[in-house]
Order: sequence, then structure tokens, then C-alpha cells
Amino acid sequence: MGDASGVEVVAMTRTIGAELRGARLGPGRDESSLEALHGALRDHHVVIVRDQDLEPGDLIAIGATFGELQPSASARAVDGYPAVARLATHAGPAPDTFHFDDSCAAAPPAVAMTAIQSAPPIGGDALYADLQAAYDSLSEPVRALVDGLRVVNESGALAATPRTAEHPLVRVHPDTGRRSLCFDNWFSTRIVGVRPRESDALLDLLRGHVASAAHTCRIRWMPRTFAIWDNRCTSHFSVHDFDDERVVLRTTVAGEVPVAPTSSGPGG
Repeated sequence: MGDASGVEVVAMTRTIGAELRGARLGPGRDESSLEALHGALRDHHVVIVRDQDLEPGDLIAIGATFGELQPSASARAVDGYPAVARLATHAGPAPDTFHFDDSCAAAPPAVAMTAIQSAPPIGGDALYADLQAAYDSLSEPVRALVDGLRVVNESGALAATPRTAEHPLVRVHPDTGRRSLCFDNWFSTRIVGVRPRESDALLDLLRGHVASAAHTCRIRWMPRTFAIWDNRCTSHFSVHDFDDERVVLRTTVAGEVPVAPTSSGPGG
């Protein structure tokens, strides 16, 4: 799908992911490219743009159009750009699975974006899961069940300072009003108010359901690739099957405390 500006949105799957072609996000970026980026993110939840030469200042400028930027951990922040982190990931196994960013925070980020500076020629792909599609594809009785539940997310020993947050198991997107699972395959540890055996059974069901291929897309990282995703309705999985090193610049947009549905039925 293209427009008069020459920017084209190419869907990756029927539910999640799109590539924006013909956009200019670096120096000399134009309003039409930013408008197309916003629209594609709203409709597809994950968007990539290839062949972009982006510096920290470009990420700041793009991110500011989505909201207030969050400061990065000081040890990773780029000099002069406290909201931009430089992340170097090396080869080797990692205990990764589908998760969304800072799920153990009271208000997880709304949007995250990266600019790939270097990447291995093979491996290191990212999978993204559509948590709206995952919710929609549950049977009606199960949707009615999860609509009223809350889930505890715990970072445990994986964080320098352990954190815990309780969220609704289903949240309403503040911009679109659509419902999605607010569920982290990694850090969601128990359902509030039910017996441990019931909690474990429901968590196991949701872990498998979110990871279904029908709800996911796969992105190959390449140098000069820009990626952005809506952290409120997606989760992601980094595949650690590569040699050498991947280096990215990353920034996040502050989010809000997740809000549960207030009525029955899809959408609000």
C-alpha cells in the first residue's frame, strides 16, 4: 500500500509486522515518512525500515514524535544522549523467550525502537508476537475468564534489583481501544486469586498460545535497519544463534499503567 509521498507499507503477515519502503528517517526526514511510520505502527504493531543511516540524535527526534523518552541505564547510555542506549550482544546461548520490555515495571514502555549498527550475516533474528491477535483468537469463554484476572510479573534473579508488578491479564490499548493479553512468557509467574495449580495451568496455556506461529512474524537484522514496535500489544523473542557481535542503538517511549477492560466483548 503506497501513497502520494512514495512511501509504501508492505505487510509481513496478516496479523503483525510491516516494512516501510521509500521512507526517510535520517537527516532530511520528511513529515510524510513520520506520518506513514505512525500509521504503520498503529495498524501492524511492528515496523522496519531498511537502509537508514541513523545517529542517536535521529532516534531522539523520531522517538519524540511518539511521546516522552525514557532515560537509559547510565552504563549503556550514549555520551550526550541519556535516552539512547548502545547495546552490544555477543554470540552464545541466552535464556530468552517471548517477553515485553519492562513487564515488571508499574508502567512499562509504550514504544521501543532500535537502529542496527552492525549485525552478523546469519542468525540473530527477532520474533514478534501479536498480543492482540493472541487475545482475539482465544475462545469466547476463555476471553471472558482472562478479562477479569490479574497477573504478577517478577524479575527474580535476572535483575540486579528484583522488581515485581501486578497488571491486568488483559489490557486496553489507550489509542485504539483494542484488547490484548498483558502477558509475559518469561516474567509472568502467577495469576492473582486462584490456586497455584490453576495458575500454572493457565500460564502454560497462554505461553503456548502466544508463541503460536499464527500470531508472529520474524525479522532478520541487517545493518542500517530501523525497527519500532508497540510494547503495549506485542512481545518479542531474540534468537541467539549467531557468531560475532550485534550492535544497536535503542530508545524507548514512556508508557502508562495498563488498564483492564471495563465491559464485556471485544474492543472495550
